[in-house]
Amino acid sequence: ELSELNAERQDIEHTIAKEAIAQIESRQQGRDGVLIASHEGWHVGVIGIAASRLVEKYYRPALVITISDGIGKGSCRSISGFNMYEALQSAKDLLIQFGGHTMAAGFSIKAENIEGLRKRLLAYAKEHMTADDYIPLVHLDKELETQDVSLDMIAELSSLEPYGMGNSRPVFSLRNLTVEEIRPIGRDKQHVRIVVCGPHKIRLSGVAWSRPDLCDAIVEGDIIDVAFQLERNDFNGTSSPQLVVQDVHVLNKEVTLNRTVMVDIYMALKKLLPEWGMPVWQVRRRMAASQADRYDVHTIYAAIVVLREIGVLKVRQDDDGPVYYFPILAGKMNLHMSPTYELYCRE
Repeated sequence: ELSELNAERQDIEHTIAKEAIAQIESRQQGRDGVLIASHEGWHVGVIGIAASRLVEKYYRPALVITISDGIGKGSCRSISGFNMYEALQSAKDLLIQFGGHTMAAGFSIKAENIEGLRKRLLAYAKEHMTADDYIPLVHLDKELETQDVSLDMIAELSSLEPYGMGNSRPVFSLRNLTVEEIRPIGRDKQHVRIVVCGPHKIRLSGVAWSRPDLCDAIVEGDIIDVAFQLERNDFNGTSSPQLVVQDVHVLNKEVTLNRTVMVDIYMALKKLLPEWGMPVWQVRRRMAASQADRYDVHTIYAAIVVLREIGVLKVRQDDDGPVYYFPILAGKMNLHMSPTYELYCRE
């Protein structure tokens, strides 16, 4: 019964997070200093988790609000450097009540004041945050060699438990690993399984939770540095160390984007995709094969991400996972609205 309730809670949470992201994307607010999403009837019990999902995706302070009878109840999650409690205090005249601390808070507000709250918090962010504050940092406890990763080490680390505030789970790093396998996993293909091989031919397996974007950034054969936590994985009677991936840096990645590249990839996609769309994994595989004689696979994947960021290409969730499709467009799209295009543009 608990398992069924948890699955129901996950479905509700995923739906709210998906709708909140769609709202932010449709308003082109993903690069704002603070993110706010609101809707009638969202389940109040999981809006805090949905706010955490926004922070994970955008690395911005995030507020998710559910509205009922003209009153919004909000839950907030923050990032390092942005004091959420003080930010709400700067807008207390717009709130019915609020409470919390630096990294998380809750509040209630009249629905007509939500846009005013968003503007007030944007002003607070502009005054207190810099561009560098929006670059997520992973703090490493120790760099390891592949031969260091073992079940014995995981057993040793268990003596540090319980983890929590003031005693976070250790984060390690490994360098110069070769990616042997990377693939999406999970019911909605929102997680990633990765297998890597180190300098001493030691193979290690890892999982990246809620990081489907890694499949756009990494291909088999890439050389990577990885930051991770360690856990024991028990499967089919066999125990092995598992890397819980926190971040990945690709060492041999070469991406060059310009208008010519974007037009070429767009036209190839138009030729490839049927009207109903095509599974994301299949699009990646076919585009990499068909364009391999013209562009590096990382350039192909980055161009697809750009088209997604500017709304030319859309993703929907089907029973078998995410599907790419072309929506009906109104008006021209600006390539420079894409953070990925700005990063790799060589015009």
